[in-house]
Amino acid sequence: SKKTTTAAADTSSEMAKKIKDTFRKTMSSYIVVCLNPFRKPDCKMGRIISTEDFKHLARKLTHHVMAKELKHCRHVEDLEVNENVKSKAKDYVKKYMGKFGSVYSKTGSPDI
Repeated sequence: SKKTTTAAADTSSEMAKKIKDTFRKTMSSYIVVCLNPFRKPDCKMGRIISTEDFKHLARKLTHHVMAKELKHCRHVEDLEVNENVKSKAKDYVKKYMGKFGSVYSKTGSPDI
């Protein structure tokens, strides 16, 4: 009977992994949408000049938003990208990018 409990545990950790992966994928594409305006030549604040920086930021911000949301969730099943989460993420991206002055540079990255 020991085997069934391990199977159940595996399934729940597999499930948790799936939920996190889904969140990460959905959130990363949303973060990209939030970051896109910062790539525009007429962007006045936190302008992203290189694709490398853009990818770095997308990864970093996605990871941070996910970590933050996981703290709020009592259960990993509650982790989802909803309108509330999206609006918090968007504000966060704006605030973060606003710390850089006119052009983003990786070297001057403030702590999140």
